[in-house]
Amino acid sequence: MSNNLPIYPDVLPLPLLKSHSVKRKENLLVSKMESGYKRTRRRFKSVPASQTARWLIRDGEAALLEAFLQNNDGWFVMPVKLPAGVIPCEVKAIESPTMKAITNSKWEFSVKMIIKDPAIISAEIIDILSIYSLFDLETAARRSIGMTL
Repeated sequence: MSNNLPIYPDVLPLPLLKSHSVKRKENLLVSKMESGYKRTRRRFKSVPASQTARWLIRDGEAALLEAFLQNNDGWFVMPVKLPAGVIPCEVKAIESPTMKAITNSKWEFSVKMIIKDPAIISAEIIDILSIYSLFDLETAARRSIGMTL
C-alpha cells in the first residue's frame, strides 16, 4: 500500500453492513475444447473488487464525507469489511456520491467504489489452517497480509 495516499477520516463511521457486498472482477478465462471439456485458467493474480458503500450519517459527518470525497478524486486508504476482517484497503470512488436527506439532520450517502487488491489469505496460510485446524482465522488472515496484531 502506498504511504502517501490520503486516509479516510477516523471521525467518520464505516459504511453500513446491512447492504454490504464486495464483488470481484471476473478473473477466470474458460476455453471450450473439441473434446467437450472446458479448460479454466486464472487470467490475473490480483483483480480489483467493487462495492457500493452506504452511510447513514448526521449533518456534520455528511459535510465532512462530501468534502473528503470531493477533494480526493483518486485512491485513498479506508477500512473495508472483508472475510479476513476489517482491513485498510486502497479504494477509489468511481461515481459521484448520491446524497439523500432522511430526516432534518440525517443523510444517506452511497457511492460506488473500487477496492485495489482486496486481501486474500495466502496459499501457505490455507495449508497451515487445513493441517493444524487453527481456530482464529482472522488472526491468521491478518498475519498473511502483513498486518500487525
